[in-house]
Amino acid sequence: MQSKWVRDEFAIALELEQRQHRKFIIPAVLDVSALETQADTLTDYVRSVLYVKYDGASTIKVLAKQLSDAIFARYVLEFKGLRTNLYTTEANERVRVFTDRNKLPPFHDVLRRSTTLDLLAFSARVLKDNWTEVEVAVRRGLKLRVVMFSPLEANRQYYEALESILGERNEKAIELENVNGRIARLRQSGALAGLLQTKLLSGKPLLHNMWVSDRGTTAAEAHVSFYAYGEMSRTPSFRSTAYSGDFVDALATEFDVVWDLSVPNEHSV
Repeated sequence: MQSKWVRDEFAIALELEQRQHRKFIIPAVLDVSALETQADTLTDYVRSVLYVKYDGASTIKVLAKQLSDAIFARYVLEFKGLRTNLYTTEANERVRVFTDRNKLPPFHDVLRRSTTLDLLAFSARVLKDNWTEVEVAVRRGLKLRVVMFSPLEANRQYYEALESILGERNEKAIELENVNGRIARLRQSGALAGLLQTKLLSGKPLLHNMWVSDRGTTAAEAHVSFYAYGEMSRTPSFRSTAYSGDFVDALATEFDVVWDLSVPNEHSV
């Protein structure tokens, strides 16, 4: 532990573990007397994590087996903790994985509990299908920003290719017109506590759909779905909270990029 190189490696691993909520395994031979006598933050940390003592007589093979057994035992305990404490629907979850889009929690639940919501969608259908909840949420104070993959002529080469993969017919322009009409009526209905801003992504392929709610708060949550070439219901989706490390922040940054790439829709409130 007197080696600057060893201390630097452990310090880097510690910083990454805290930031990414991941475990790192560092193979290092340490002076056991230093672990037993030194008193500083890094040495205390090393004492608290997994290591095995070498008695000077055992073969490398025996020592390797001891280390492997210890790592496996630690893994079993931590995995049990993940299953019982983290992979739930509670606020302390890590990342939930869905392989069937039909089993996703309803989107209107997100609208009801959010104060801010950024949404990237394939079409205006998500707004049309949840319009009652959208209107109620915006009147309540929700600040909603939506980017929709443009179904208009300038984007046809990308749109038709994705429609073919998804097996959907080109009715998205009609849906967009329908939603724009609803937004116009909402705007004319009087003062609103929240806002609804919409943009269109055009001239770029759509790689995924996603949303981020309540960014920058302890209630932050994010979701991303990737499109499948096979059965649409098998679209893989991932969802998590602020407790997942960089997941929410990464998707929030991704939305900002898409927002800047998109062009304003004529209707916002």
